[in-house]
Amino acid sequence: MDYLKGYRVAREDPEWTSKLLIGSLIFLSSMVIPLVGQLALVGWQALIMRRAVHGQDTPMPRLEFDMDYLGKLVGLGFKGLIARFLWSLPVIVLVFGSIMCLYFAFFAMIFGGVAVAAEGGNSGLAALGPVAAMCCMFVGYFSVMVLAIVAAIPANVAAMRAELCDDLALAMKFGEVMDFTKKNFGELFKGMLILGVVGSILGMIGSFFCFVGVFPVAVLGMVAHAHFLAQVYQQHVQNGGDPLPVAGPELDVPRPPANPPQNF
Repeated sequence: MDYLKGYRVAREDPEWTSKLLIGSLIFLSSMVIPLVGQLALVGWQALIMRRAVHGQDTPMPRLEFDMDYLGKLVGLGFKGLIARFLWSLPVIVLVFGSIMCLYFAFFAMIFGGVAVAAEGGNSGLAALGPVAAMCCMFVGYFSVMVLAIVAAIPANVAAMRAELCDDLALAMKFGEVMDFTKKNFGELFKGMLILGVVGSILGMIGSFFCFVGVFPVAVLGMVAHAHFLAQVYQQHVQNGGDPLPVAGPELDVPRPPANPPQNF
């Protein structure tokens, strides 16, 4: 499994810099019209994933300011967004509850240590509470991060099914989603962790360039994530898993020329 394949393949596209630039501008447009830009990019990501499944790693699908084309991408991205949102609701509740428990334990240790120290007259115990609280917070945040990745895997699988097949109903088949997740859990967890770490590092580097570099890094991360999921699906089928009715990259058909040649 080549977890970072998307980062390499993207640069094999002769127009990769212009596509990253346009993707960045679409991201920025979401500050004026919320969600629309992100949905268009999610739809574009879905096309990248479909092309990869069909063995067409490069070039990436076209990305330009064609309102009709972007509108179709928004429609495709909306299905993936709905699938991911519905499957992420339990994750949101779980992570939020875990963070609240962490903060409760943090302050309980601090005030508990202070109270014990005041009662016993031992100043050393007063410092023990904050130290224990910081250790608990460090371990707790790492545990919550791992828990969030694990809990988010089924949501990503569901969104992948909707985007590959352009069918939201396939994302709602609980048994099939969980079966795919169970059979490919190791690769999904490892890949999401690696891509998350690499994306965070590149994001920090991009923020040094007046924060502008964050946007092309985010678009490039979407390309990498699409190729990773495509590999997971292909490996799943090769290992005997049930194939999905993957849609073709129909939105990526080149537009006909404005003045088609006449046949005489």
